[in-house]
Amino acid sequence: MPVEVKDLDELVKLAENARECRVYRNDRKGVAKIKVRRGRYLYTFVTNPDELESILEKLNCEATTVITPKGVEEKG
Repeated sequence: MPVEVKDLDELVKLAENARECRVYRNDRKGVAKIKVRRGRYLYTFVTNPDELESILEKLNCEATTVITPKGVEEKG
């Protein structure tokens, strides 16, 4: 079961040791989700798409995948 993270600072801490970061972006619905996979849990952070780029700059994930309704885009 995924765990929802409400605090951005906690998400940054969790992303330091993450295996993978996935970003689900849906501009029509106005929702962006950042999913951080660690050894035991999948952590989810929900935000709006306008703040997404500034949040992704703070994260230190090695493998980041951006998923949009149009397709998949690999970053990193």
